[in-house]
Amino acid sequence: MIVLVALSNMRRAHFRLIFSSACFTWTDGVNQAKDELIQLYNENKLHKQL
Repeated sequence: MIVLVALSNMRRAHFRLIFSSACFTWTDGVNQAKDELIQLYNENKLHKQL
């Protein structure tokens, strides 16, 4: 799961670079991946509670 999140964030950063000319920084990529993983964890925890 972690690899998929990392790859999807790299793809998003690539598209932002192409279409918006926004530079990619590793700290932004890591923070976005971390936020996404936390969100997935919280959603999974919520589903287990239901």
